Amino acid sequence: MAASSLLLLIDDIATLLDDVALMTKVAARQGMSAADDVNARASRAKQGEAGQRLHLIAKAAWRKVANSTKSALVGYSASP
Repeated sequence: MAASSLLLLIDDIATLLDDVALMTKVAARQGMSAADDVNARASRAKQGEAGQRLHLIAKAAWRKVANSTKSALVGYSASP
């Protein structure tokens, strides 16, 4: 009876270790794909994509300033 309990315990431990090994392999694969995504984004940014984004950000900021100036002028009335 004790021998079978010991064997069941060893089998449970082996199953647990197999599950941990499988999860570690999956996590490592996902980590590598995330690192590849970061690398791809960084290389695209070096190729000029960042300059295009900066142009769009500047354009949006200019529109915001123009719109806020218009609203300030429209909201201001010279009537008494």
